[in-house]
Amino acid sequence: MYTRRLPPKALHAACRSIFNMKKIIYLLVVIIAFTSCKSKLDKITLDDNPYDQAYTGPKVIRINSISGDINSTTGAHYNTLHVAISTELYEYVLVYRNGVLVLTASRSSYAPGNAQTENIADRTVVAGTVYTYTVALKYEEGSTQKSDAVVFTTP
Repeated sequence: MYTRRLPPKALHAACRSIFNMKKIIYLLVVIIAFTSCKSKLDKITLDDNPYDQAYTGPKVIRINSISGDINSTTGAHYNTLHVAISTELYEYVLVYRNGVLVLTASRSSYAPGNAQTENIADRTVVAGTVYTYTVALKYEEGSTQKSDAVVFTTP
């Protein structure tokens, strides 16, 4: 029985055309996948970060970090809360330590735009003591909103 073999050039050309067909099919699958997602991608908005200038949602406050230090003159310990605020429309920051209001800090400055940062010192702390802090805003209309709690040990 006689089997006809393709010459090497013809075999190479056939393999190359099969490989090209696979690339074309892969490309078509990718195009179809992206076009089916297009309607979903068109509806995405990038204004959901409360600390961004374009944010229009509810006001948010959070404690970014807390640092502890010692006053070099008096030797007294204090904790500084570094607070991020997503609005410029507030009068005071209320600081709660272990659930009790311990400090009302007036707004330190006014900078146009949404995001504000306040650094608030709690000067009535004891070294080595663990405290749970939350903060809230006092708005012009009198309402407040509390942040998530942050636990900190005074050094």
